[in-house]
Amino acid sequence: MGCDFQMLSLADLKEQKVGASGKRVREVWDRARTHQPAIIFLDECDGILGRRGAAETDAFATDIVQAFLAEWDGIRGNAQVWVIGATNRRDMLDDAILSRFGWEIELKLPGEDDRRQILSQEVQALGLLMEAPLEAAALTQGMSGRDLKQLAISVRAIAYPAEPTREHFLDAIGSARKSHNTKVDGKAGWETLVLEDAILDRLKLICALLRDAEKWQAQKVSIPRSLLLAGPSGVGKTQVARTLANESGLTFLAATTADVKANYLGQSGNRVKLLFERARSNAPAILFLDELDVIAPDRAAAGGSDQLTDEIVGQLLQEMDGINVRDSHVFLVAATNHLERIDAAVRSRFQEKLVIPLPDRNARIRLLTNLLTGKKIGFSLNDGAVLLADQTKDRALNGRDLEGWVQAAEQKALLRALQDGGPENFAIGLEDFGGQFQMQ
Repeated sequence: MGCDFQMLSLADLKEQKVGASGKRVREVWDRARTHQPAIIFLDECDGILGRRGAAETDAFATDIVQAFLAEWDGIRGNAQVWVIGATNRRDMLDDAILSRFGWEIELKLPGEDDRRQILSQEVQALGLLMEAPLEAAALTQGMSGRDLKQLAISVRAIAYPAEPTREHFLDAIGSARKSHNTKVDGKAGWETLVLEDAILDRLKLICALLRDAEKWQAQKVSIPRSLLLAGPSGVGKTQVARTLANESGLTFLAATTADVKANYLGQSGNRVKLLFERARSNAPAILFLDELDVIAPDRAAAGGSDQLTDEIVGQLLQEMDGINVRDSHVFLVAATNHLERIDAAVRSRFQEKLVIPLPDRNARIRLLTNLLTGKKIGFSLNDGAVLLADQTKDRALNGRDLEGWVQAAEQKALLRALQDGGPENFAIGLEDFGGQFQMQ
């Protein structure tokens, strides 16, 4: 439109002394009024015009906001000065500033068709001859235009100096998805989970819905938002979360009590808020809270709870309600050994609860088979797994107990191999497991 254009950030307005920042704001407005028509563009305006009195706002920022309001109200008649602000944190803007904007436009993340076009443009801009694979648009759900540009650059870097292939695109997408991940066991997959068929089928269905959330939502299918895993210690609840992360290909973020509980009032709630904001900014994502009964204990229990815990629970409730309202594709998974110790309000927010029991005979056979596979053993794997599982029929053992049992047997076999001459004599025998096998 042939306008004078000023693109401003916090660094352009914030001076070293309180009061000087307000003067700098007046200079910006004086130039705009002198060179009408004019546009003042405030990039990341939540940092420039943040809410006064908030914990994140200092005296310098307050000075800028007040000066800006005074100048903005000073526009009279046909003054042709247009203010444009851009932010991804609307909730942090000062209320008085928000009321000054005449229009508010939300620029959402690109849909599947838009991502396909953007990725095609970025590939062409880099001088690459190939087209992006058809499935790339579906696999990049939740990515912004900047993310897609970086993806194209990564594809070229991976393939250089050759022309990229479909595999290069898929590798780059997988790496981009996992760049913010909490480290998980890369071997965790459906075949490593030893669960009842009904539970496993439900987890696979959840995974399928999360992986293609956009397409299912287009068919008016409700996408799951939260899952609470309960059961005794060592039955594989954390392994379920790891498997969902690997099988879905989504960003995976995990948090413990130490990640959310701070030393002072106000900080714990902010940590919870930042954790969920991080998940939303990397959506579609899985957010995993382990030992939820410790993070959000029952506030009505005998002895009550401390103020820090109340703060965490209160913020957690607000964020969980926000997940259900916002179209952010954040899936919350939590695990607990004590379902009854979780705050009732938090417990009620979970859409689905799965109780994972101790392994039965068939499950113990499968667990022992998985644990012994790949190890050097002096007996038939299938028959040995059955015999070992039957030996534990009167004991309430979980998967972790069985893993420890196998490790103890391996240690006995190692000691025996050392006594017999070295590594070539190593093999785990049934007698290394003790009990009836030792007697035989």
